[in-house]
Amino acid sequence: MIKQLLTVGLVVIPTMIPIGAIAGIPPTFALNKLRAIGQASLRMCFVSKGKLSEAESLTIMMKNLKNAGIDYLYPWLETAEAKEAVQVAKKYLRSDCQGFNDEDAMAKALMPYVL
Repeated sequence: MIKQLLTVGLVVIPTMIPIGAIAGIPPTFALNKLRAIGQASLRMCFVSKGKLSEAESLTIMMKNLKNAGIDYLYPWLETAEAKEAVQVAKKYLRSDCQGFNDEDAMAKALMPYVL
């Protein structure tokens, strides 16, 4: 079930960005970074709960990034800045790994990482 949810993109990915927070930055770039961070944090959640293996979760995440047209962000996800952002996002994950609590607060917390 989880593989299917992730694969078809039914897991909620953060999409809310405060309008004033992205002045001067192309909104789609910041939004794409938020989506990549969401995918990476969800991946970690499923692995930590034993619902997916590391390899399975990486394959699904890469497929989702590619389907969203943001696979170019994968190298950025490997940076220290992105890994720190993923740790911030993990604080907002629902316990069932099916989305995030308080997406607005999470987007605000992630602004320094995506701008």
